[in-house]
Amino acid sequence: MTTAGRREQHKERTRQALQDAALRLFEEHGFEATTVRDIATAAGVAERTFFRYFPSKEDLVLTEVLALLPQLRRHILERPAEEPPFTAVRNALLALADARVTTLGNLFSDAPARFFTNPRPARPVLVDFENGVARALRERLGPRTPDTPRT
Repeated sequence: MTTAGRREQHKERTRQALQDAALRLFEEHGFEATTVRDIATAAGVAERTFFRYFPSKEDLVLTEVLALLPQLRRHILERPAEEPPFTAVRNALLALADARVTTLGNLFSDAPARFFTNPRPARPVLVDFENGVARALRERLGPRTPDTPRT
């Protein structure tokens, strides 16, 4: 095994340890009450190390949400064809929540207005998530011609 391979494995283990610690702490104490320092300590790393992997604790959760896209896509595609797109996405998200997807619950563990405590003009993870949902809807709706009625 090369040094680069070991280094990448170590980085992935550290990233996973931070995510696991965060999810556990969010479940135990809530999103707002959990600090970056708490997460880093629980993962066995320095607070500075946390920021090498994630710009903020919000970004940690959003990165986890992005990992849900394949499951969300599957749920969207499995929805009945006659269901309007908004309803299909809503029901797909509810199906993920019913499956007790921990990350999804973290999004709603605090009041939505307080989730993003560090606002920035653009959050690439949210744009990626939105694009993933749009791709799933395009796939679900299939190719369109000018004569195809909109649902």
